[in-house]
Amino acid sequence: MELEEFVKSVKDIIFAEREVESAKIELALKSDFNIVDAFNQMDRSRSGDLSQEDLREGLMHNLGYIDFVSDDIVLLFRRFDRRQSGFLNFSDFSKLLLPFSREYAALITDRVDYYSRRTRDGSSFFNSDTRYEMQSFWAVFFRNERIMETLRRRLSQ
Repeated sequence: MELEEFVKSVKDIIFAEREVESAKIELALKSDFNIVDAFNQMDRSRSGDLSQEDLREGLMHNLGYIDFVSDDIVLLFRRFDRRQSGFLNFSDFSKLLLPFSREYAALITDRVDYYSRRTRDGSSFFNSDTRYEMQSFWAVFFRNERIMETLRRRLSQ
């Protein structure tokens, strides 16, 4: 790979990560969004760990988000399953959703869970604006993970 192509790839990575960070900040600004309810919305069995199937089902049935493929979930787990156990724990999930900015992250983590204390039906979690922002986040996240995977492959050649 030539230097010019390498520099372009690094710029693409930075742009992709900025886009994901912006989507995380938009979620942080939603007053009813909190990390505990977001995790419980995906953890349909309430086991405390998310499998790939839990995440897939949670996105489709609880959030109404269907614009992804199985490979997107695999890429997500490859990046965020730090124990390489095949599961995301709460800490892994938090790293996925929390903004890097401590101030914005605190907006999310300082909020108490609301929905999961009242119902197990994850499809009723969050108001419609927040659900829309969550769907937008996942769209940006999965699109950028695909871009990153393409760049990783190109850089490894």
